[in-house]
Amino acid sequence: MTGRHRRHRRPAAFALAGALMSAVALGACATDSADSFAEDYTAYLRGRSDVTSFRVHPNNAVLSRGSVDTVVSLRAGLPDEDVARAARELAAHRGGAVIDEHRIRVEFSARDSSGGPVAAEIYLVPGSDNPRLGDPARYLDWVRRTRQFTASNPGVTAVRAWRTAIAAESSRDAYPLAESLDRFIADDSGGIRELSVTGSDCVLQWDAGDTPADLGRYRDLLALLPAGTSPVHCRATSQRPEPAAAVYLTVSRTTPDTVVESIRARAAEIGLPAQIAVAA
Repeated sequence: MTGRHRRHRRPAAFALAGALMSAVALGACATDSADSFAEDYTAYLRGRSDVTSFRVHPNNAVLSRGSVDTVVSLRAGLPDEDVARAARELAAHRGGAVIDEHRIRVEFSARDSSGGPVAAEIYLVPGSDNPRLGDPARYLDWVRRTRQFTASNPGVTAVRAWRTAIAAESSRDAYPLAESLDRFIADDSGGIRELSVTGSDCVLQWDAGDTPADLGRYRDLLALLPAGTSPVHCRATSQRPEPAAAVYLTVSRTTPDTVVESIRARAAEIGLPAQIAVAA
């Protein structure tokens, strides 16, 4: 009986060892794929005269072909058509290795309504079912729309679209830009589900299909701060899992207690969930 049991264990042990060796081999192939793709893509980017800087990061994975994340900055001042053409070429380039996914952030220049510089960005995922990410024919439309958006807003300094989110930054108060960004996405969301604006006074966050109107009530609270005083931190969000718009506000430790209490009272009065803290 003991001998028979031993004879049965050997094939199982050999099978397990074979499976482990196969897994190691597959993992090595996956590692080689991501690294090889990244190496080839780096050489390709070095040869492009319209690229001013770039980062290429391979993501190695066991039992898959891995992925690569790339950030490309294009030369400032390129026309819409040249930015879109560069995006199409960047998405179309294939190295010798096959990977599961290539995610590309393309940074290009734009202007605000006053002619000030804006850092703009579109997001590409070649082969994606989302046309905004994967259809080269749509890239020009998003470049144009992005520049039209920035050109119609004063003080905007950045707008970056990612896979399911878009974020804008402003040197001015956040709310006017939030209203504009909400209209921009309402025209064609492109699969974007989360929106945010970082302004000089607050950070606003909401979901596509909602409205930033409720978030705008944060201004009622900031209006109670002493003249010339800014909050240490301000965030107004209605993004899931928040059940409704809420404000998280931290004021300077020099803020009078009476002001802090008036802010809390005002939040309760207008029915705005708020956490008011005083900086240490």
